[in-house]
Amino acid sequence: MAARQPASKGGDDALLIDALLAELGYDTPRARARAREVLHNAGLTRPGKQGIASSKRQRVELALSAAIIRVCGKKCEALARKSDARAPVIVAGATCELCAGSNNRRAALECARVMQENGVTRLLVLGGAPGVWHELTATLEPLGITIEIVDGTKRSHSQREAMQKMMRAQLMIVWGSTELRHAISSLYTEETPAGLRKITVARRSVEALCNAIIQSYTQAPGRRA
Repeated sequence: MAARQPASKGGDDALLIDALLAELGYDTPRARARAREVLHNAGLTRPGKQGIASSKRQRVELALSAAIIRVCGKKCEALARKSDARAPVIVAGATCELCAGSNNRRAALECARVMQENGVTRLLVLGGAPGVWHELTATLEPLGITIEIVDGTKRSHSQREAMQKMMRAQLMIVWGSTELRHAISSLYTEETPAGLRKITVARRSVEALCNAIIQSYTQAPGRRA
C-alpha cells in the first residue's frame, strides 16, 4: 500500500505520489516520470508536489490506464505499439501488462499475432503433456487461437479420425521431444492434407513451441517447416 502523509485539514489523507505510482506498477524512474506527466495534464497534481489526496486515487488509476501501457523490454514494447493506442512505458517484468514477466506469455502474444496476420487461427498439436497443454490453451485460446490436442500416449485411432482432425486445422505441430507414440504420429505425418502447414518442435516448453511458429512464418512464410 502507498505510504500516507498526515491528513489534511479537510480530513483527507494524502498519499505519497511516488509510492502510489510504484504500487500501481510504475516501478522505474522513467515510468514514474511519464506517469507524473499524465497526472499533471489531467489536473490531478502539479510539478514538485509530493503528495496527493487519497480520494483522487481512482481518478489517478483511470487517467494512467487510459494514457499509458506498462511493458517490459523491446518485445512487449513492440507488441504494444502494434496493438495498443496507449503510450508504452518500460517497467520491470513482473508489472508488464502484457506478459507479467512470463517468457511463455510473451512468446504466446507474439505467436498469436503472427498467426492471425497470416490468417491462421486453428492449431493441431500432436504430443505434449497435461500441464503443458493447460498452459498452452490458457495462453493462446484467449488470444483467438483454437487448439485441438492429440494425446500421444493413448491408443492409436483410425486414419479417418486423424484426417478429420487435420482437415479442421490450418497448422499442425509435431511435438517431437514429448511422449508421442509412432503409431499415433504416423497417422498424421505420413499422409498430410495439401495446404496443411506442419512444424516439428524439438523442445518441450510453450515458449519453444510458440517461437517455432513465429520463426516458421517470419523466416519462410511460403514454405513448410
